[in-house]
Amino acid sequence: MGYVSRAVGRRRLERSSPRVALFNYKEAWMAILVRYTPAGMTAEQYDNVGRKLEDGGDWPPQGLLAHVCFGSSGNLHVSEVWESRDLQEQFAQRLRPYLEEANVDLSGEPEYHDVQGYLFHEASSESGD
Repeated sequence: MGYVSRAVGRRRLERSSPRVALFNYKEAWMAILVRYTPAGMTAEQYDNVGRKLEDGGDWPPQGLLAHVCFGSSGNLHVSEVWESRDLQEQFAQRLRPYLEEANVDLSGEPEYHDVQGYLFHEASSESGD
C-alpha cells in the first residue's frame, strides 16, 4: 500500500523506508486524533461492526490514517487519526447505524485533539501484514 496518506497538501519531511511516512501539519489544515470510549464494548461487538463495515463497502473510509482498538473485551476503546474532522464526521454518520445495531453504548462523546505531526509504520493486525 505504500504511504499511509493520500491527502494533497502535506509536506513529507522524511522517509526512512517505503513503509514509513512522517508528516508535518504546519500547513493550512490539520489532522485530528479522535478517542472513543464506549461503555462496555466487547470484542464480539467490535468484530461485528467491523465485518458489517467491510461487507457494506464502508471500510476503510476515506480520510482515515490510523485506527487502533485497545483494552480488554467489555472495556474496549478506539483511537483514530483522520485527515480532517469533516471526513471523520461524514464517516460517523455511516458508522452510527452499525454501532446501534450491535448495541454499542453511544452515550459518551468522542474526544477530539489536533495532531501536530505523525509517524506511522504501515502495519496491521490482519493476517499477512
